[in-house]
Amino acid sequence: MPRRLPLELELAIVRHAIPPLISIHRLEERVDLCMALSVVCRDWTALAQTYLREHVTFSLCEPMAYSGPPRWHEDWASRRKQSLEEKRFNTRRICVVYEEIVKTDAEDHIEHVNVTAMVPPCYGKDGVEEMWVVFKEFCLPSWDNYPIKRLHILNRGPHIAPHFESPPPGLVYLSLSDCDPSYLDSSQLRHLQALVLDQIWFPDSACVDALAVHPSLSILAINHRSAPQISDIFNHLPQTLEHFAYHPAGADNEHNIDMADCTTIRSFTFVSSAPERYHYLTAVEVGEACRRVGAKFVHVAGQRAKDWDAEEWAYSMMA
Repeated sequence: MPRRLPLELELAIVRHAIPPLISIHRLEERVDLCMALSVVCRDWTALAQTYLREHVTFSLCEPMAYSGPPRWHEDWASRRKQSLEEKRFNTRRICVVYEEIVKTDAEDHIEHVNVTAMVPPCYGKDGVEEMWVVFKEFCLPSWDNYPIKRLHILNRGPHIAPHFESPPPGLVYLSLSDCDPSYLDSSQLRHLQALVLDQIWFPDSACVDALAVHPSLSILAINHRSAPQISDIFNHLPQTLEHFAYHPAGADNEHNIDMADCTTIRSFTFVSSAPERYHYLTAVEVGEACRRVGAKFVHVAGQRAKDWDAEEWAYSMMA
């Protein structure tokens, strides 16, 4: 009979083999791996299925005929929660997909003025640590002071920019994908440590100005569609920032970059998915600016830039 490692060591290896759920796009990969590990060895089954039972997806649908803002069907949500508890689910992460029931033309959508609770009412104030909200239709979300620590907002609807107001007050991590960043209220994000702005438009300088007023922000990633100058971004970085990643929209070359005011910056990651010749001079200038303030400079280019993920980068900085 072949010798085995001590069970405690085997389980420790299994825990490290299961990737953390950083991005919702990796959920299926994580589920498949947990299912595979659960059938390899019966001693691993309980652990692998524990990870499977941490994440639940709900659909929040709009009432028929646009009779008002979307509302949870409380009886249905309660039955779903009871069913999960009977199956020993220990829900720590919730994904809410908000989509319309009534199909309309791409240009026809209703903008409700009332807020919608994003957390199913049957869930109390404890347990859930992380939440993804996927918008496929306009909505004014409300979290009702829910103590979520990590929040991901994704826009997947045509011609829609979900407004983001009144965030959970205890957030330490926030990711916005294809949303409007001008609604961020720094007075309600006093504990925010990491901010990821993915596929973001900066329609005016006020959006850039808002970056400077987050009192505890230490990790910032910007992957934008518009093209503010890097120097403008540097002039508005929070004084607490330590790690910064920047993925510009297209080809741009800047010179005489000054990071003298970035006294706390420890690392700068410059991602250039455009052909390298378009960003070469900018990379050189940023590298020199980092050297002058003692910050580590990382240039991610070529195929590595195409595979680069802002949320994975932010997660690694927080580890």
